[in-house]
Amino acid sequence: MQHWAPSFLGRPGQSRTACYRLFRCSFRGVEKDLRPYREKWPALVQGTGYAFCNRIGAEAIRLAVDGLLTWSARRPEGTNLPVFSRASLRDPVAAELVAPT
Repeated sequence: MQHWAPSFLGRPGQSRTACYRLFRCSFRGVEKDLRPYREKWPALVQGTGYAFCNRIGAEAIRLAVDGLLTWSARRPEGTNLPVFSRASLRDPVAAELVAPT
């Protein structure tokens, strides 16, 4: 959110606060671990556009993969799990309310 907010919220002349509710849930589904491909596929984590990642996501959906485990583009050594199947998410719990200004 922090990375993309300026591009869709603009730069207002005065402060604004946006509220977001975080949810936590467990994942039970078929996943593909893309972390070993970091050097082979640098476009997975480089901010050069989404074309490569969109193709990978489309293939995952076509192959009925529920989620892709990959390195984070924003947090060194962090990971992300984009999920393509709502049915693979279980036990949602409303977590904290975040209100960045």
